[in-house]
Amino acid sequence: MAQPLKYNTIEVLKQWLHFPNYKVVYSSEEEEVSARQINSKIEGKSDITIVITTTDGNVFGSYHQNPIKKKPLKFYDRHIQRGGYFLFTITNPYNIPPTRFVTKNMDDYLVLYSDDNPNSLISMCYVYDLKLNGSTINTDFPFYYNTEYPSTIFTGSVIPTTFNFENIIILQWYL
Repeated sequence: MAQPLKYNTIEVLKQWLHFPNYKVVYSSEEEEVSARQINSKIEGKSDITIVITTTDGNVFGSYHQNPIKKKPLKFYDRHIQRGGYFLFTITNPYNIPPTRFVTKNMDDYLVLYSDDNPNSLISMCYVYDLKLNGSTINTDFPFYYNTEYPSTIFTGSVIPTTFNFENIIILQWYL
């Protein structure tokens, strides 16, 4: 289990992103927890961070510089991320300080699910898959990202073991 939050997540993100300002565009504590709601809050936006806090106290997420283009969704839609993004851990089971991770090949996919999906919320293909019930961490993380850590860095477990989130906050950054 992760230690209590040691770092101010906002201050760490400000240092990494070099943006002094942000606004909360989505918080699962205040809004409907659904793919529809998340999609409506991030489509068309750039410079966003998705910050996940688990019920075990782990804090991790991803930054996306490129605009999230609105597309007609079937079951899901993969939005290629070519540079301008990274994954991060703030609080984790390994007790390492906040750390950013970039891909080895500069490509990954942010996955948006259809508005009517009953369980899936949002994903990063090779790392996390957030769901109302049974979120998971993919085992492929160390193969696609520059890291010495295994996929368990984020929550202490990988698929098929699941985790639950306490909160999802999506921030948009600006000068």
